Amino acid sequence: MQLTGKQQDAMMAGETSFLLGPAGTGKTAVLQHRLLRLLREGELAYTILVLVAELEQQQAFYDAIHQSDLGAYADLKVTTYNAMAQEMVTLFWPLVARPAGFSRPFQPPTILSYDLAQLLMWHTITPMLEEGGFSDLRLRPQQIVSQLLDTLNRAALNGLSLDEAISRQQTAWAGDPKHIRHLAEAADAARRFRATCLEHSLLDLSLVVEVFDTQLVRHPEFQKYFSERFRHLIIDNVEEQTPAGQNFITHLMDVTETTALAYDAGGGYKRFLAADPTGARL
Repeated sequence: MQLTGKQQDAMMAGETSFLLGPAGTGKTAVLQHRLLRLLREGELAYTILVLVAELEQQQAFYDAIHQSDLGAYADLKVTTYNAMAQEMVTLFWPLVARPAGFSRPFQPPTILSYDLAQLLMWHTITPMLEEGGFSDLRLRPQQIVSQLLDTLNRAALNGLSLDEAISRQQTAWAGDPKHIRHLAEAADAARRFRATCLEHSLLDLSLVVEVFDTQLVRHPEFQKYFSERFRHLIIDNVEEQTPAGQNFITHLMDVTETTALAYDAGGGYKRFLAADPTGARL
């Protein structure tokens, strides 16, 4: 793709650059050319971090390298916030396990896929269902499981602790007062699920994000690691990042030499998954 004059300027910009425009205006292409420029200038791929909103967007950056004359760069990291959080919490587990409240900090963590998290939540609510919990909800048990996990995940991605999320739900409830007990049952189920995870060193998405956001991102050893490894930060579709992801990016910008961010003015499609396009612009 031939870049325009403005795109060339953005590609060559140092320190921090912010690319704002509607979809299809070449923002991602500028980021890809910026990546190629850094590599051609001798930057090690190991020192560059590319954050994308979805794993499916990784390939475009790898393709840009493969189609250039630069050869292979196995050390280049193109990843998402959630994947980075999982990798870093596992890597720095000895630093965060005890402060995060895990009962056995010496026990390596087990990552729960969404399917495994569903099974654990099902195991958690089964005794509650047998005792009459959630009895008059017009939801199948599987739907209850999914909604409970989604609540946990959204809370963490929005930078809320479990207790803060529960308090907000109960305070904001404006429906039938008789159904307030369902919020209490949901809170009980979420706390039981979380207690099991903390007891057995299990990491579902919500715990990965909460531990990463509250324990690791601000840890001096973690900041030292990032400042010594990553010198350049490239972020595509920053508007699709959650508040937790934006917090991570803000901290990274303090330790990297250059940062390039692309913001789709018509984006924010992942609002229902806790994306915060307004916060990204601020």
